[in-house]
This record gives sequence, C-alpha cells and structure tokens, in this order.
Amino acid sequence: MRRSFHHRLVNGPFEDTSMYLRILHAKRALLFDAGDTAGLSPGDIMKISELFISHTHIDHFIGFDSILRVLLKRPEPLDIYGPPGIIEAVEHKIGGYTWNRIREYPVKLDVFSIEGDALRHVRFYAEHGFTLKEMGLARASVLADEVLVKEDDFSVSAIMLDHDMPCVAYSVEEPVYVNVIRTVLEAMGLVVGPWLRDLKSAVRRGEPDGFELFAGSAKISLGELRGAISTRQRQKVTYVTDANPTPDNIDRITEFSRGATTLYCEACFLDADRARAIERNHLTGAMAGSIARNAGVQKLVPMHFSTRYLGESRTPADEALEVFENGG
Repeated sequence: MRRSFHHRLVNGPFEDTSMYLRILHAKRALLFDAGDTAGLSPGDIMKISELFISHTHIDHFIGFDSILRVLLKRPEPLDIYGPPGIIEAVEHKIGGYTWNRIREYPVKLDVFSIEGDALRHVRFYAEHGFTLKEMGLARASVLADEVLVKEDDFSVSAIMLDHDMPCVAYSVEEPVYVNVIRTVLEAMGLVVGPWLRDLKSAVRRGEPDGFELFAGSAKISLGELRGAISTRQRQKVTYVTDANPTPDNIDRITEFSRGATTLYCEACFLDADRARAIERNHLTGAMAGSIARNAGVQKLVPMHFSTRYLGESRTPADEALEVFENGG
C-alpha cells in the first residue's frame, strides 16, 4: 500500500521528546520538537524542511543550534512553526553567536508564530545578516480550521494547549488516496480523461452521492461512479506533549486525535503520582491511554517519561497501554 510518509521518535521515552517524519518519494522531512538531536544524522537534518515546536522549554528546543549548524550551507529555507514567543526565541538563539561571515552562507529561516487566530511570519536570512524582516500575517484565521500547512502529500494541523504556557499539539495527515478502476469505467461506457481529476477532487472533499460532474460530455452523479473508485485509509499521526491534565485539555486532545493511525502522547507520570502530574502540568500514563482509547486511535506510542521511573518494573508505558488496550 502506497504511503506518503514514515515516522519515528528520535530519542528514547526517558529522553528529550522529538518525532521525525520522513516524506517518502522526496528528499524531505518534518521534525516535531528539537531537543537532543543526537539521534539524527547530518543527512536526516539536511532533509528537514519544516520544524514544528510545541513550546520552548529546554528539552524541546536546545537542539535548534545543532540543526542550524548543519543547515548553514543549504539554500532551501527552513520553515519554523511554534507558539507565541517562537520568533523571539529564534532571534535570541541567533543573537547568541557572532555572524561576521554569515553573508557567505545561503541559510534562510522563515518563522511562523501562532498568535491567537493569526499566523505571524518573519524572516531571518543570512544574506541580510540575519536581521528580522516582518512578512505580515501568513494567514488571519489559522486556528479556525486548524490547518497550518497543506500540500499534495500531506497537511499539518495544530491546536493550542495549556502547559501553564501555550503549547502546540500537531497532526499530520495524508490526503485521501483515490484509485479509479478503469475496467468498471469501460463497462459503464465512460472514457478515461481529464475529468477524472474532478472526480478524485470531489471524493477527497467528501461530496455526497447526489453531487454531479461531467464525464467528458456526459453528466453523471458521484453515486453512479462509486463502484468505479476505491479509497484507502490514510495515515494520521498526532503528536501531543506537555499538557496540563485539565478536563479541557483532555477533551481537546481527544477530539484532535480522533481516528489517528498513530498517537505519540506524553505519559510523564504513573496515575498513582497524579498529584505530581498536576503540579508539573503533565499527563499520566492512564490519561494518555484513555485519550487514545476514546479517540479511536489505532496505535499509541507513549513518550516523555519522568526519569523517576528509570529502572522500575512498571513504567508509564505499561499503564498507558493497559488502559488503551483494555480500558480502565
């Protein structure tokens, strides 16, 4: 079955949280959070076209410097998305170094800050001495439909969560893959042609059976064509980390993760340590398992465990997967 991307955690569950998503059939990848990047080769980093930051605590952002160093001689820009403050965080990172020879390098950074319903866009280009350049609003209603990036092979959506500070959760989805069964079309007396683009587009939009389109010169309903098309389940990968365990956060995460093929979700503490989880603004293993179960997720990958459980016989992963698989 054709897939648009593969994905994996960069580090172990007790280490800095980061997820690497490789776009297949392209020399391109997306990185979600940039803590310790030792698990990424220079070749992996060179493929990163977009960097999505949940928030700028040190374990999610310290690896930015290593990424920048690898990309200094790459002409293709790096797009960086994050919560309010991401622009200032990148500016301060850059400002910590001396760049007297930077104009010799082609590196380009485009930074997008999710601010309310708007997406603020600024640039830091080496050829301009990394001086901040305001590009205005990339979009004025980014969180109205939650979509940050929409391309042929994937889209990225986002919601804002509370971690005693704004923290962003992300989902990556494949488009609906539509296959046309030519033998069925021929049996219906229809000829393959450019009109199939309209057919596939209508299916991807979720048009009803009564929707009509032209198959060449013949007008036909989508319902009549259902037997000539097949679709496959698309991947949806959701990445959630560092969320205050409030009912509102849990409800929002559940809805945002609904139907995901894979949910990467923090499970920082055991539920027996729920008071500590509330104090530290993190989810427990039981909460992560319940979210995944209620959202109809196919696969749960618990992550971001407190080091207090290192060497213990029972970890938050055990708890999360028990609740996910068996309820509780």
